[in-house]
Amino acid sequence: HHIISDGLSMEILKREFYLLYEAYRQGRDIQLSPMEIQYKDFAAWHNRYIEDPEIKDKSHHYWLQILGNALPPLELPRDVNINQSDETSGASAGYRFVVAGEIKEQLKKIAEIHHTSLFMVVFSAFNMLLARLSGQTDIVCGIPSAGRELPGLQDIVGFFVNTVILRNMVDHEEPYTVYLERVNHNTMKALENQYYPLEKVLDDLKMKYPTIPVFFNMFNMNIVKAEKGTEKG
Repeated sequence: HHIISDGLSMEILKREFYLLYEAYRQGRDIQLSPMEIQYKDFAAWHNRYIEDPEIKDKSHHYWLQILGNALPPLELPRDVNINQSDETSGASAGYRFVVAGEIKEQLKKIAEIHHTSLFMVVFSAFNMLLARLSGQTDIVCGIPSAGRELPGLQDIVGFFVNTVILRNMVDHEEPYTVYLERVNHNTMKALENQYYPLEKVLDDLKMKYPTIPVFFNMFNMNIVKAEKGTEKG
């Protein structure tokens, strides 16, 4: 459950279970790498972090700028009439497709040329698509962050994933390279301030937690191989 775990935590559990099971099955001893810190250490650090005056001033001010003006609802066109009961029924639909390998390589080349990542290139294109479909220029989108940027968190089971709110202006008249650089900058700034709780900002603004109209999630989980464990003869 997300109270205690996230997707990367499940990969850690599966990896270590595989290591231990294989060692037991083959009659070998195995020693897993010791944990440098535990989740309670992260929690203690986070409590200190959000009370640091410099952090409070920097991150609090950043999110005030993002959330200070009401977040615009995303008005996407519909080809069917939807009533109130439909919107609350939980019914949904999905469309799945595969990006051809040649196109992926071209996207990766764009990212390399402009010193950014494949995520930034695809995310910027997704924002442009939303802008064209909605006719809006102020696009709000949420992304899930793994929340494991700090050293020592990669091998800990716990809930670190965090929703980051991104707000980008889309101008179809400007060069794509300028737009991509802005999306990259905005995303990195948001991630720099992701550990600061938005509730503290919303209390100042007397706002409820905003309804995020759309999320973008590009799975890029690096599954750690079983060889990470240290075996004893």
